[in-house]
Amino acid sequence: PDGDGISNGQEYMFATDPRDAASVFKMQLAINTGTGVTLTFDTAAERIYSIYFSATLDADSWTKFGEDIFGSNVEIEIEDPLERPRGFYRIEVVQP
Repeated sequence: PDGDGISNGQEYMFATDPRDAASVFKMQLAINTGTGVTLTFDTAAERIYSIYFSATLDADSWTKFGEDIFGSNVEIEIEDPLERPRGFYRIEVVQP
């Protein structure tokens, strides 16, 4: 492992390099006053991404946000038009 705190299995699923600590998956959020939130992240081919939202971090509080996203080796932007007082997003990645 490269010491970035991510297991080799997780690196494989995110299609990052397990020998390079700078090769990491990250999601960026931009809060757009009046228009909600923009989520931006890189996708990898042969991966399916699902986004979930929760107002709390309780295990049973997560709901799927939008449709599955099929990775294509490009950065994508997803808009959440709802202005929420607070919340959390998470991404699940699987192989088809």
